[in-house]
Amino acid sequence: RSGRYRKLPRWTLSAVVFSLLYVLNPMDLIPDVIPGVGAIDDAAVVSLCLLLIEQDLLAYRSWRQALPSVRDMGGSGEPNLDDPSGGDVDRDA
Repeated sequence: RSGRYRKLPRWTLSAVVFSLLYVLNPMDLIPDVIPGVGAIDDAAVVSLCLLLIEQDLLAYRSWRQALPSVRDMGGSGEPNLDDPSGGDVDRDA
């Protein structure tokens, strides 16, 4: 593995563009001029887009956590076995 994330989430990028165009476009399935109800279709499109983004971010996170960090490499390109954590660093803490 190289240290670069190369997966291009084309579906997610397309969904973001579509969502922005759909929300900003005045022609909707349910017109926005109807109070309360008009924003439902916009909210549904944005929600689906956010779900796609979340899936890609989770995939990136698992890829990132599988990589040994530069600090764990010790400059040799190999994990530092003297590290008491075993190279596992909780990046969320």
